[in-house]
Amino acid sequence: MCASFPSSGPEGGRPHFLLAGRAVPYYNGTKNTRVVSSSDRPLEGGLLLKEWKAKLHDLTAIVPRGVMNFLITAFFMAWGMFLSIPCPAKIWDEKARPWQLVYLPLVGLLVGVVWALAAYLTGLFGRLPAICAAILAALPFLLTGFIHLDGFMDCCDAILSRRDLATRQKILKDSHVGSFSVVCTIFLMLAMFAAFRDFDIKNGFPGLILIPVFSRFASSFCVFACRPMQTSQYASRFEAKQNKQQLTALVILNVLAIFAGLLLLPHAWFTAAAIGAEAFALLVSFGARRNLGGMSGDISGFSLTLGELAGLLLLLAGQGALWS
Repeated sequence: MCASFPSSGPEGGRPHFLLAGRAVPYYNGTKNTRVVSSSDRPLEGGLLLKEWKAKLHDLTAIVPRGVMNFLITAFFMAWGMFLSIPCPAKIWDEKARPWQLVYLPLVGLLVGVVWALAAYLTGLFGRLPAICAAILAALPFLLTGFIHLDGFMDCCDAILSRRDLATRQKILKDSHVGSFSVVCTIFLMLAMFAAFRDFDIKNGFPGLILIPVFSRFASSFCVFACRPMQTSQYASRFEAKQNKQQLTALVILNVLAIFAGLLLLPHAWFTAAAIGAEAFALLVSFGARRNLGGMSGDISGFSLTLGELAGLLLLLAGQGALWS
């Protein structure tokens, strides 16, 4: 996984961009000031920092520089945290951390695009060979470094233990793998493998793009909307007032994603399946939160994983009537 970490600038330890190993100005939001980590000297390939500024001119003319850099920072933080795809910018700003999960659906878009592209390429073989179906079933977990699958396994052990609440929460934090999680993971992978064996990849691969996006909308929404359990990493940062801003941003992005899916994808069912994945992930999140006494990162991964499975099964259910 491409880890995100702080990169100190020259003024008060402010972060700056390291884009493909090269320093890029980081605007600190103060009028007519900027923090730079190197002078405007030529970089690799002859690219000047001034030229980089020119490329961002159109965006920074609309959005204040401080806000623009804040948003870019939050996006790359989310990429580095939740993707195993090499991150082009290693950057960290603690102030942007609360907004990191707002960009989780955009990270899901990267997963969805790679997933759909891999499906298209394997679909050139006609009906998927078993090895191709197995690769497609495992690909979302490989692209995310198994971080969400880990949460799925932890929740399976805790929920299926049927112990008292305190014991379930203790099991949730236990790093050891139990038999419940192993069995559930096997069933999960078998279900995804079987779905891809019968899936019409040639015509249905675009439907894979939005499923990781909408399942992550549900996951992020629940983290901001639901009170976390005391042992969760989110407990110390849960602030209702600030979370309202993030929830508003997620709702706006969610609506835009729905319209984009309806306009750009060849079948409305592709978007409907993604919405179904989101709805199922929301139900799983609320149920698991109630069972475990609060929201946590593990529940987020648990609901996201089952949401993606639900979306895939919905695509499979609709293919016969719609495009096969």
